[in-house]
Amino acid sequence: MQLNGFNKDVLEQILQNDVKNHRDLVYRINNTDEYKFLLNYIKATPYSRSFFENANTDYMYAKLKKELQDIVYTLGDEHYSLEEKVLNFLEYIRINGMYESIGEKAASLSQEAINIALLGKGACNSQSRFLEMLLIASNEESNVLRIKGIAENQEVSLEHQVTVVKFDKDKYYFLDPTVYNGRLSSMHYKLSDENFYNGKPNELCDFYVSEEKVNKSRKKVYEYLIERYHIKGISEQLHMEDLTDLEKQATIITYLESILVPAIEKVNFRSIVLDGKEMEVSKALELFYYANDIKFIPIFGKPKYHCMFLIKIDDKEAVINPPTLFSKEENKESLSKKWIAIRQPDEEFKTIDKLNENYDGQKIIERCRENIKLFHKNKGIEI
Repeated sequence: MQLNGFNKDVLEQILQNDVKNHRDLVYRINNTDEYKFLLNYIKATPYSRSFFENANTDYMYAKLKKELQDIVYTLGDEHYSLEEKVLNFLEYIRINGMYESIGEKAASLSQEAINIALLGKGACNSQSRFLEMLLIASNEESNVLRIKGIAENQEVSLEHQVTVVKFDKDKYYFLDPTVYNGRLSSMHYKLSDENFYNGKPNELCDFYVSEEKVNKSRKKVYEYLIERYHIKGISEQLHMEDLTDLEKQATIITYLESILVPAIEKVNFRSIVLDGKEMEVSKALELFYYANDIKFIPIFGKPKYHCMFLIKIDDKEAVINPPTLFSKEENKESLSKKWIAIRQPDEEFKTIDKLNENYDGQKIIERCRENIKLFHKNKGIEI
């Protein structure tokens, strides 16, 4: 996409500032005690360690710019309306961007757009700035706005940052990529003068769209990320098409188990690594389900890592609850023995550890783990 002169200059300045701030953070990590308590968390994966060691602004600038170009080329070019761009980018950040897994404790590490863009995780500043960059890179007028944050009960809480985008003369949509969890209701919430430092601006408007339009964008993002992360290729190598419903679920889950980010300390949720980026387990499941034509109904919750899936096992309703799949504690057995719950004839859902007469869940898991080990071994990776 050819940027207009104004957007090109603005984007250049924002990109330069972002990578310089990242460079300064790397310096502080290496030369002060300010981040000493986060060093193990920083080194949890080789990708994270490398990211927080790299202070080369030219290299990081080129990586960040290419990331923007790749996303905008597919999800935000001139063929899309502003509404479609906003939905595509919100869904992209929802699926391919997460908050820090240990919460506010690590927020000081992830204030720049480059964190969510290249590492896949960042605080509200990072997510709102990245959305701003995406919109500007797609020739829209956008900026970030600091407000007094919204708690779960919609009361004024901590400082928070959101994104606004111009859609008409002196009119801006109010967008919050950090809070957006996939539900329409999470796109807008009550805001009053007390949420703003100088009163609520008159030009701010809620962003309203239909469920149909959200689903259309979601599918577009699924397709983009499935191709980007070679999920269909992985599924083919795991012979997903030959498996039963339960074996498919166990294979996906044990594959994700094999690429889990280590829990260096207690975390709020577990994440995996795909192509150097961290991703919530629930979002990886969405991609694998869609890639393998597994019918699923997501039940989105708050915060956005709270998400369950209604699926079918041999025509029986079943539930996968990603936040409880893997232990959140350090040095504890990873996968829960209650990894799936299946509805019984009496309408009650029972976890698989209580269904030994019909399903030997543990044997299925062990068999799948052996297959996953062989899959990685064939790629020259020991797990």
